[in-house]
Amino acid sequence: MADRMTSDDIACEVPAPAATSGGDPLIAGRCYVGERCGAGCRVTVVDGAEVYPLKTRTRDPLWSFTWGRSGASARELAWSILYDCAQDASLASDWCPDFTAEVVSQLPRESFCLASRDVLEWLYAEDSELVRARPGSPSAALFIRSILP
Repeated sequence: MADRMTSDDIACEVPAPAATSGGDPLIAGRCYVGERCGAGCRVTVVDGAEVYPLKTRTRDPLWSFTWGRSGASARELAWSILYDCAQDASLASDWCPDFTAEVVSQLPRESFCLASRDVLEWLYAEDSELVRARPGSPSAALFIRSILP
């Protein structure tokens, strides 16, 4: 049985939590690491010294993630990352198609490291653009502003 993975085993730079003035450094300092291996695709969350698998929306053991392309498994990865960052299922569902097309499908095929701060900044930028285009529409920007330092 393999030893439990630690943040020292991850081959990307995990961003240090930024000093905040009200933001949540725990969420902003989190990182998502995807690796392809013999058993398939694995995505882990690096949260400080803690490393654990990214949770899927379903409990189906046959469900998997993928990246570097579009499709159902890429959308599942997009939804899971958005949900893990924002802790809001409807926000994750609303932005999942765009995040899949603009981010997940563009990730390097073999492996990736994606900082949650970058995900939250993408959400903030996309949401701000939507609000400018359709004034009065519901906005995630206030929520995201409360998380980002």
